[in-house]
Amino acid sequence: MKNFIFVMLLSFLTLLTLNQKIWSQSWSDEIAVCSGKTPDLDIDPKTGHLHIVAIQDGTGAVYIEMDNSGNVIRQEVIPHTEKEKSEFSFGASIAVDPSGNPHVTFREPLGYNYYSTYYTYRTSAGWSAPVILSNDLLRGYVVPIDVDKNGFAHIGRGSATGDGDEPMIGPVKYFKFLNSSPQSETDDFYRYRCDDRLEIDASYESQVHMILGCPDYPVAGGPVWYWRSFDSGAHWEGLEIHNSQAHGANGTPDLFVDASGIVHIIYGSEIDQSIGGDPSVRYSRWVNNQQVREINVTTAGEIPVRGDTPQGIGSVAASADGNIVMVAYSEGFDMRLFVRRSDNGGATWGDRFKIADNSVGDLGRNKQVIRAYKSNF
Repeated sequence: MKNFIFVMLLSFLTLLTLNQKIWSQSWSDEIAVCSGKTPDLDIDPKTGHLHIVAIQDGTGAVYIEMDNSGNVIRQEVIPHTEKEKSEFSFGASIAVDPSGNPHVTFREPLGYNYYSTYYTYRTSAGWSAPVILSNDLLRGYVVPIDVDKNGFAHIGRGSATGDGDEPMIGPVKYFKFLNSSPQSETDDFYRYRCDDRLEIDASYESQVHMILGCPDYPVAGGPVWYWRSFDSGAHWEGLEIHNSQAHGANGTPDLFVDASGIVHIIYGSEIDQSIGGDPSVRYSRWVNNQQVREINVTTAGEIPVRGDTPQGIGSVAASADGNIVMVAYSEGFDMRLFVRRSDNGGATWGDRFKIADNSVGDLGRNKQVIRAYKSNF
């Protein structure tokens, strides 16, 4: 069966009744984008245009630009990506710069779980010659990217050591570029399992934020490491943030920084004691560099107990002011996809809303992704 990439768009309707705002949501139908796998997307904050990259095995990485109504403006294969394959359900990553140009990281599988990774970007003259990030690296197949307001590209790259009792655990390396010119590198971000999620956000001022997934199984619950820099990647602080109620494997995290600088984090828990020990998706909110909220988004019985990825699988985005928070989550691989919305910064959550009967899900980044433009998702 051919894999196809779909997007769905959400607009908010505001009703005024007895001086109270009542928010309702209206989702578009599925919009077919292209055939392919392991998509990633970013939104231009100036225009609302969607920039998407997906992998077509045998062809390479396909770049698509859509307007905020879902109309395709541009679609093309990125040069020099013909060896990119969405092996193990990992793929390329994309970010848009202040001029509306896409920046993409991609991989070349070398066999035996070894990969080389590359960075390229597009201007009016076309795509740049790829810059190599790493060569022949064990399980170096996750390379998220974001571009800040000054045009610097910030890239995280996962890996595995292959050693000892923890062969799948490996450090994350951070890269900073200005166009094709490397600016800095920082190594040894932990704790990360090479086949879990790694996300990076550099959209607000000079801050850079990374979230690392590592679904370990200690009694007290697996760690969720949140790394942040307040000087554009020069210095970093690492925080282990999983809640004491989140036991078992915690992982598949996501990260979104809104236009006011509020940091929104979600992660899945295998055994959430706050809802009777069921799997869950949890939400963590950071304002002025301090955690102000940590709460379960899903309720007891919503996410079935599974053996493949036992923790909840979600993605998060927020409105520009951070008041409206939207979390998309699935029941499991190939199962129903839901969204749940909060209108008060994650303090309380509304009823879940089904948007698809089947959702792709797998290790790495082959999962649902939700992002926001102003108050549109």
